[in-house]
Amino acid sequence: MRPGYLIPVQPSNSSTALNGTKLLTFAPIDLVVNRDADKHASGKLFLDEGLTVSELTNKEYIYYNFLLNGKSLVKEVVNDNTSPSKYGTQLGKLVIADAADLQSTDFACYFD
Repeated sequence: MRPGYLIPVQPSNSSTALNGTKLLTFAPIDLVVNRDADKHASGKLFLDEGLTVSELTNKEYIYYNFLLNGKSLVKEVVNDNTSPSKYGTQLGKLVIADAADLQSTDFACYFD
């Protein structure tokens, strides 16, 4: 993984192909981070059901930008035009590679 990138991943024990809605019912989304020399990383998350083109034209999807800057993780909502019950998107684990400098850091979450 290149330095400066943050990649959303979702472990799945399923051996069959699943659309976005079904996949989100299995497990939260983890973020895997490989910071650059300045301790920054960024990445994007795009989720739709993957069933019709109208999901894109009607903007019925979730699209977030993530930025890890020093000791702060920011989630920017680019589009979240879905019903709250449609996607149960939850953040699972935040895995930061080469993070010895963060060993004594207390992380907190803030939602707005």
